[in-house]
Amino acid sequence: MTFDGDNEPFLTAFIVIPITLPSLPNCRMHWRPKAKIVRQIREAGFMCVRALLARYHELKPPCIITMNRLGRRLDDDNLAGACKPLRDGIADAFGLNDRDSRIKWVPAQSPAPKGVMGCAITISFCPHE
Repeated sequence: MTFDGDNEPFLTAFIVIPITLPSLPNCRMHWRPKAKIVRQIREAGFMCVRALLARYHELKPPCIITMNRLGRRLDDDNLAGACKPLRDGIADAFGLNDRDSRIKWVPAQSPAPKGVMGCAITISFCPHE
């Protein structure tokens, strides 16, 4: 089943990850430290969602995944780039490619007090056919 947006979610999971999602597209650093940051973000997303799926085996796409970045505001293209490693990790946890049509990705951001950073992930599962 592909996601058409008309399905009402039957279960919503909420996960908060205390990680920083830096603006990687504009990051001017050597490839090795940048790759380490990307790997850490991807692994954090994978581990959190894999733990959820291990507890609730019946949860499968279609779903809507909102990745809400907390911290300083970014423009929309940098927001998408900052959320990309997290998106890849979540897709890995589902065992899918991140371009699979059963998952609708929604990057978002919320202002936070100075020094507070993190990411809130909301996964809304829709009924299967």
